[in-house]
Amino acid sequence: MRGARKTRILFVCGGNTCRSPMAAALAKKVAGGAMEAESAGVEPGFSVTREAVCVMAHEFALDISSHEPRALDAVVPEHFDYIITLDPYVRKRFLEQFPSLSGKVMSWDVDDPFGQGTEKYSECAYSLYEKLQELGRELRAGREL
Repeated sequence: MRGARKTRILFVCGGNTCRSPMAAALAKKVAGGAMEAESAGVEPGFSVTREAVCVMAHEFALDISSHEPRALDAVVPEHFDYIITLDPYVRKRFLEQFPSLSGKVMSWDVDDPFGQGTEKYSECAYSLYEKLQELGRELRAGREL
């Protein structure tokens, strides 16, 4: 790990309405202050989904209700240590826009729960949580990702 500086991670999904905001909130919880996490979307929607807000509140005691979806141009991807795209399509779109950042990009294949009901959102959140726990172990071990 990099001394006292926190590891900065950007999570990117399609609309920035569910997967990436859930991932960013969970990353902060899993890392216990050792990580800064933000999110963006390749085609941002209008608001965080009700199902994402409910699942995060009821199953993880996290409040993402104030999240506002944003596009990649609202963040500076170059300022992050790692960029985690949440499906192959998003990875492709991200790298079309930022080809010079390919060395920072990791891709997780996480099913998009959008429009599929609370159970799918819960499955998505727990999938993200498991991946983040593994990522946290790797970062604590000082492994380069």
